[in-house]
Amino acid sequence: MLRRASHCASVVASAAIIGSVIIAADGAKAGEASLRHGDLQVDLAIAMMNGQGRELVLDPATGSVVSRLDWNFDRVVMARAGLAYNPLDWLTLGIKGATNLTDSSHMNDYDFNVSGCPTSADGGSLCESNHPDTVLQHAFLLDVSASTKLIDLGHFSAGPVVGYKWETYKWHANNGTSNYAGVFNDGLGISYDQWWETPYLGVSAEAEIGRFGLSARAIGSRWGEGRDRDLHHSRSLLFKETFDDVTMAAGDVNVTYRITGGDSYFTHGPLVPVACIIIAYLIYKRVGLPRGRTESSNR
Repeated sequence: MLRRASHCASVVASAAIIGSVIIAADGAKAGEASLRHGDLQVDLAIAMMNGQGRELVLDPATGSVVSRLDWNFDRVVMARAGLAYNPLDWLTLGIKGATNLTDSSHMNDYDFNVSGCPTSADGGSLCESNHPDTVLQHAFLLDVSASTKLIDLGHFSAGPVVGYKWETYKWHANNGTSNYAGVFNDGLGISYDQWWETPYLGVSAEAEIGRFGLSARAIGSRWGEGRDRDLHHSRSLLFKETFDDVTMAAGDVNVTYRITGGDSYFTHGPLVPVACIIIAYLIYKRVGLPRGRTESSNR
């Protein structure tokens, strides 16, 4: 793959709870196990994440895309944990983190209108390679926030939220096929890392009707920062970039149903091992076991 003009990158991801058992009452979310003691609450969840990390190389003179790498992750199972503390009735301090348990991924690499590439349908040229044996080495997500209840009507509350997000992703692309060099069988070809961090502002709201609960949050920022690292192993080429003033917008909605009526984890503690077995079985049936990593992909 050719390099380097000006460079930019992005990550778009989405997560959905795939299965768990609620073992607590107040505030428990669907797909989560919630442990509450006084003003502290711990939430544990298993989630499914889909998304894409995109790496672009732009022509500095024209702004046109010279090269593009799409790092896709599909049906990646995530383990998520959160801690919330209510020092005051109207204030919630929270921290949430997540990491991947499986590594299913796929990378496609495109070079546009570059000399020596095969002719494309639009009359230009296109070098294309596909790497289905791509591994998401890690995905780490951290979110620290503080939210307040400016409106509190008992079963409905809403208010502003302020926080800080940090995320990092790492992929290894192994082997593959191309329209210009045939089959690649040289093991690890490209390693790619992304890091993102940003403070943010937003609004959040919660509503409760009987055993059903609804929570939503919308956040945004124009102060994000990012960096990436792109290593081509066969040619020993390393590229690094940094990004400032990155715009971020995100939102999430959770619909919950409270199964149990107890007030604490200890009321339903015996359900925990049962819940873990159910979660493990659902993960295995849906995505199978994580693929084994080769020696080259662990470098």
